[in-house]
Amino acid sequence: MLARPYGVGKLANDEAIALRHEYVGTEHYLLAIARMRGTVAAQVLKGYGVTPDEVQAAIRRIVNTVPAKRLGRLPLTLRAKKAIGLSIEEARLMGSNTVSTEHLLLALLRVDDGVAIQALREMIIDITGIRRAIIAGLEQI
Repeated sequence: MLARPYGVGKLANDEAIALRHEYVGTEHYLLAIARMRGTVAAQVLKGYGVTPDEVQAAIRRIVNTVPAKRLGRLPLTLRAKKAIGLSIEEARLMGSNTVSTEHLLLALLRVDDGVAIQALREMIIDITGIRRAIIAGLEQI
């Protein structure tokens, strides 16, 4: 059975609350992955110069923030739900029985209208290069 990457959902929720958003979107998952340590996904992002501070700044430029009063578990956007579904597909395509943060990052790169991909493009990041590096990293595990 496939499962969500352990802990990244909670981290994404925490990032959304810190940004005063009332939802969890693709951008919050990207920020959570960028903050993680010890994963291929985080190492690839770092290798491309993607830092949590830069992701957070890009999100603030793209998304209008209004004072949010919600705490606890926030609802997922449709694009975030799409990314989770695509992460399961990525895992299956790679022959994995579990979904990792790497599969989730690959999925985030496929949600063309998500804020995560907009943020990476704003930072002029090589999306294709990230995808290749993640796949190469997973093959070495």
